[in-house]
Amino acid sequence: MSIIERIFYLMEQQKIKSSELATFLGVNKSVVSTWKKRNTNPPSEMLVKICELLNVSINFLLTGEDAKKDNELNDEETYIITLYRQLNERNRIKLEGYIEAELLRQRENINKKSSFELQENIIQKEKKELITK
Repeated sequence: MSIIERIFYLMEQQKIKSSELATFLGVNKSVVSTWKKRNTNPPSEMLVKICELLNVSINFLLTGEDAKKDNELNDEETYIITLYRQLNERNRIKLEGYIEAELLRQRENINKKSSFELQENIIQKEKKELITK
């Protein structure tokens, strides 16, 4: 089922009219009708609002599948927990310290990268301004 088919299926289930969707999105009813007639998907910037109206997740709208719950673990996470539980208390504390240090380094690298990109953007703007003058 395509995204647009899923949208109209959910609208039918919830008894939502095309005109109501159009009003909610702030577009003309003919826009919504065209999506249905041509079997074309709405612009991506409208999908979140459509999900709000239909009370579904973006993942469900895009794939037809419910996203896994945040508290569900994948196989890799389960394996890591299994290994962690095999450690003695001393090694658990060492591992937790290592993970915290790595997270801190990761955040610092992200901040450095963001700062560098900001400086590069400023330099590029200044160059453009000098060229246009």
